Amino acid sequence: MKIKEFIIIPSSIDAMGLIHKSGTGPNNRFGFKNVGNNRANEDTSDEAWELLGQKDPAIRKYVADLGLQNDQASVNKVVPMIDKARQTTINPSQIPQLKNLANKPADPTALKNILKIKGTPQAPEQFAKIMQARDQAEGRSRGYDVGKLVNAINTGNYDPPVVLKLPSGNYVIGGRTRLYAALALNKPINVKVLENVGNETKEAPPGTYFTKTGNLVKGRLTKAAKAKGARETDPKDKQRSKVPPVTQSNEARGTCWHGYQQKGYKKKGNKMVPNCVKEEAAGVGIVTKQNATKDVPVGGEYMNVKKLGLGKGKPKSMREEWEEFKENFADKKVKGKSRPGRVKRAGASCKGSVTSLRAKAKKYGGEKGKMYHWCANMKSGRKKK
Repeated sequence: MKIKEFIIIPSSIDAMGLIHKSGTGPNNRFGFKNVGNNRANEDTSDEAWELLGQKDPAIRKYVADLGLQNDQASVNKVVPMIDKARQTTINPSQIPQLKNLANKPADPTALKNILKIKGTPQAPEQFAKIMQARDQAEGRSRGYDVGKLVNAINTGNYDPPVVLKLPSGNYVIGGRTRLYAALALNKPINVKVLENVGNETKEAPPGTYFTKTGNLVKGRLTKAAKAKGARETDPKDKQRSKVPPVTQSNEARGTCWHGYQQKGYKKKGNKMVPNCVKEEAAGVGIVTKQNATKDVPVGGEYMNVKKLGLGKGKPKSMREEWEEFKENFADKKVKGKSRPGRVKRAGASCKGSVTSLRAKAKKYGGEKGKMYHWCANMKSGRKKK
């Protein structure tokens, strides 16, 4: 019995080293990548299909935001985008930092082994073996000698891999094997950078970045700033024709007077400035004329302490406690929490020099420390008399 036709399962397309082709029917829409050992070159449409078929959430969002789908019509739109993409050179040390570089089950192991042979004399031979093991693990048949990629990288006879630049990082779209080859040889490689095409095209100048609301800030784009929505590209790209001037320095720091705290930014003339509001007094800090409010006037630092469950109000000063101790021990009558024998019950003793008693007062906290402090004050007073 002869098999007249067979059906290619979509999930096996990449593993078989196939690409989509125009046409109709179950089989005539596919062809092999790099037919005839096409060195390290791929047709731009191959890279376009790679972009549209990526599973990484960030790339999928980028594709969706452009209104693209995994079909021929979208490929036709992506091809000119890739053709016009700028080229740049990246160093071997930058390759492992690319996101989506190891996107297949066998890739992490292959990448780890490549890093071991990086720049060694055995790298060309070992690279071919590592890639063959990777392809075998993925059930992939290339149809060409992967070892010849080494010569392509050395001579520069290759199409640059495609990298997508997003605010969250640089993502590999196509040409991973070429990137692996450059890494193994410890050589720089040219790449095409697809960045914000059809979306955000304006980038912040060096030493600056955009806030979530579109303000241009002078400073370094930190992880904390990124968490707040800061980015390298202009979120208001479609609303203005050029990059705006710097409106502030270091968004995270802000500049407010003492007693005021920053709550975002406000527009003042043609500039965005920190929006400074009075700090809320809750038993911390000193309430002055600058940060006083109707509810918390000047001197009302401890008004809300009891209300907020932070204590019983303003604590007694050392002099107030000392006067209370003198009174309590003068007539040996119980007053408040004090009563005769309080020193002994606290586990303290008035024996020793004033210096030693003060040292013990610092060492012990709570009631015991207070008693040592009291004893030191008592002895100090006797010496003065």
